[in-house]
Amino acid sequence: MLVSADLRKPRIHNFFGLRNDLGLANLLADGAVLAQAARDPGIPNLRVISAGFMPNDPAAMLGGAHAARFVESLRETADFILIDSPPVLAVADASILAPIADGTIFVFDPERSSRSAMVQSRHQLENAGARIVGIVYNNYDPGQNDDGAGRGSGRRSSRPVGDREPTEGAATPSWPRTETPASSR
Repeated sequence: MLVSADLRKPRIHNFFGLRNDLGLANLLADGAVLAQAARDPGIPNLRVISAGFMPNDPAAMLGGAHAARFVESLRETADFILIDSPPVLAVADASILAPIADGTIFVFDPERSSRSAMVQSRHQLENAGARIVGIVYNNYDPGQNDDGAGRGSGRRSSRPVGDREPTEGAATPSWPRTETPASSR
């Protein structure tokens, strides 16, 4: 199940060519039926819940107890749940959703963000209770002489994100790294 939780600038529905008339916001606000909101994008074993209408206060909607119960109910129907959220530093939504997820896959684009923004985002997610289980490195060119953190320093880094030692038992990604998405169960 792929859930579009970017209630401010939803895009997932466009990627799959789906309508956005019924989605997550409808499920949380007016109790729409999951079977109607979970759409088939034509890919076997995948269902997509678009964002739905744009609420006045997305953070409040995502932070309510109803959102946590909704994610819990999805665990009963889906083997994997991927929740797409807005950028971490732009709004609080990702930090609000992080504690109700089993794991967080951090998506970083070195062409659009600096290493300091990436480190600040990681700290913000961890402070919110996120368990970062992996990193998706968008627009990365391994042939480029770059440390993978944008603006080319000319070195490769194998240090954990944020250049600090991992805490015992914590999943701390290194650059570059490939991860398998975590199960939502």
